[in-house]
Amino acid sequence: MGFAPTASANGSPIGLKITSLDTELKRQGMDVIVLGTSEPDFGKPNQVK
Repeated sequence: MGFAPTASANGSPIGLKITSLDTELKRQGMDVIVLGTSEPDFGKPNQVK
C-alpha cells in the first residue's frame, strides 16, 4: 500500500516533512503550534465502536 500522489512530495509522506520542519523551527527557538496528523486524545463515538 502506498500514499496518494497528493499526500507525497519527493517520495516522502508530507506528514514527515511537516514534522521535520516543526522540529527545526522549534530548535531555532520559534514557538510552533503543530496542527498536523496525530492520534486523537478522545475516544470513538458509540456509533463507531
